[in-house]
Amino acid sequence: MSSSESDAIRQQYMRRALSILLRGTNYDTATASSLDVLSTVGALYMQTMFAHVHAYAEHATRTRPNMNDVGRALDERRVSVGQLDSYRRTEAQIRSQPAVEAAVLRLHEQAEKWTSAD
Repeated sequence: MSSSESDAIRQQYMRRALSILLRGTNYDTATASSLDVLSTVGALYMQTMFAHVHAYAEHATRTRPNMNDVGRALDERRVSVGQLDSYRRTEAQIRSQPAVEAAVLRLHEQAEKWTSAD
């Protein structure tokens, strides 16, 4: 898969995820250009966070990150595990809808492909 194809797939999945998040926060519509901008910013944010997770692992002379590395990267961004858990619980109803559940499953599968390719 070429880099441009991979970028297009990431952009597509990020747009879907953002659409789900926006619906969950009572946004009825979003323009294509606003979704593109949010997708790009979201992808850059995630890439930066994952790079920091990887850097923490390398600093500890490990080749694979662990949950401590993820925790440090979240702390760096002032995001607590409690906040993530609270968000997860409030979104549980939305994710249990068949279409949303299928989209989340596809996102997980694609993430696994990306991480196993590295």
